[in-house]
Amino acid sequence: MITGRTLLRKPLPPLDIGPYHTTSSALHEGRFLGTLHNWPDFFQDVKQFENNQDWSPSLLGWSLQSRRVDAEFVAIGDEHGLQGRFQQSVGQVVGSVLNAQNIAVKFGDSKSANIASVYSGYTLTPDVALISTDPVDIDQIQAMWELKSPWVNEHKFKKYPTAQRKAKLFAQLIGYMLDLQLRYGFISTYDSTVFLRQVFKNGEWVVEYSPVVEASFDGSDTMGNEPPSPRQCFAYLSSLKKMQ
Repeated sequence: MITGRTLLRKPLPPLDIGPYHTTSSALHEGRFLGTLHNWPDFFQDVKQFENNQDWSPSLLGWSLQSRRVDAEFVAIGDEHGLQGRFQQSVGQVVGSVLNAQNIAVKFGDSKSANIASVYSGYTLTPDVALISTDPVDIDQIQAMWELKSPWVNEHKFKKYPTAQRKAKLFAQLIGYMLDLQLRYGFISTYDSTVFLRQVFKNGEWVVEYSPVVEASFDGSDTMGNEPPSPRQCFAYLSSLKKMQ
């Protein structure tokens, strides 16, 4: 049996990408014209979050020596399929851990969040929402996130090495964050993820971005130099408060 802390440390199971799939880029036109910076000490912050948690002893999963029970056996070929696999491997797993830790948020799609309280009549549909389960602000959006298909070449993060290029890659997500007054977000292909936050520095709001977090990262090295797992990063970001 597996506890929540162990679940978060596991890498994401590789996607089962079907032989037939979409091929066009889903990046929107536009470019973020504000200031972009690296998110300093992001990996260290994630590890500190884990080490500071009073971990629940609840058993949240299981394993079999003969086979992996979390391996992917659902083929995907478009972004809708990707959203389903993301919610299964990240939203469901991380959500169960957050619940066990009494962190009052859950994953959902944007239609399940109370967007109208922030932006009445908002018609855009981001892919993933982090939603409050706290009675004080039940169903309020905490963060908004965007998914892109990993098999499309234009979506690969290595094609955007400079700040100028990243301003195009992040533009759609930052637009959602600004529209909905959200401090945190992420853009992900499932295989690779970058986390964003807005911070006020030197008299202006700037956007900081994390290092790329690969789906294959194993988070067992919580004290050393190895990067944390994607689920550890999602749990950390989910624990942060929305921008007031």
